[in-house]
Amino acid sequence: MGWIRQIRYITLRSIQARSRRYLLSGFGIVIGVATMLSIEIANEAALNSIVNLFESTSGKTQLMITSTSDDETGFSESLQRVVENFPTIKAAAPSISEFSMLSDDAPMELTFGILGASTEGLQLNGIDPGIEQLIRDYTITAGQFFSENPTGYQVILVDEYAEDKSIDVGDWIGILTPNGIVQVEVLGLIAREGPGQTNNGAFGILPLAALQELFNREGKIDQIDILTFQANPTESELEQLKNNLEDRLGDKYSISSPAARGDRMNQMMQSYQIGLNFM
Repeated sequence: MGWIRQIRYITLRSIQARSRRYLLSGFGIVIGVATMLSIEIANEAALNSIVNLFESTSGKTQLMITSTSDDETGFSESLQRVVENFPTIKAAAPSISEFSMLSDDAPMELTFGILGASTEGLQLNGIDPGIEQLIRDYTITAGQFFSENPTGYQVILVDEYAEDKSIDVGDWIGILTPNGIVQVEVLGLIAREGPGQTNNGAFGILPLAALQELFNREGKIDQIDILTFQANPTESELEQLKNNLEDRLGDKYSISSPAARGDRMNQMMQSYQIGLNFM
């Protein structure tokens, strides 16, 4: 065992002779490990927040129907009537989504974030007022919500966004559309919670027919959100409904839950993170 003592002796002599270097090296290792752990914790928190955001903005939605086509014009709104005729479905809420900007704002700039291409503009969702409130809870902070049979061009904005843009209830604002600038009346304001978190609060809702007309999308929708009569269906019951819908609608449509959609985004981000770790 003499050679072990010799190695130990040489090592101790080396440490004594170069104590500062060893201290700095050890300190650097500790800092590096701590940094990697903090990044891992921050990434985990960010990934979880993505899932929570999807679930929060989806409200009571249990299943969502979207098109599998790359065609950005959406699909026929007649599908909503087919879906709502399923005996276990309480509500089938149609919607479309468009990005625009206020006519007074600077030209829109595209940015890239963790969710891909995003915009500093205003996201507008067209909803059916009579069905939407069964799916999502909008906290009105000023003005009022749409009537069940709205007329004219009216919009409800997130209150923080409206405050930032110096917009009040009753104001008429210009928004850019494919047909030019159109004036819409601000009917109400909602809190930046639940669906109000969409697009970081730069978000507004209009009656479905109004947004379809403004963006030349009459008769088209992007998504149908489903609520069943059973408030808390089991996974097997939802899976059975999903299978029944897929059999009825065919492979032109994708049917998923908000949680599954958030999980897929989570997995995409984890793959992206793993790729960065090898760089």
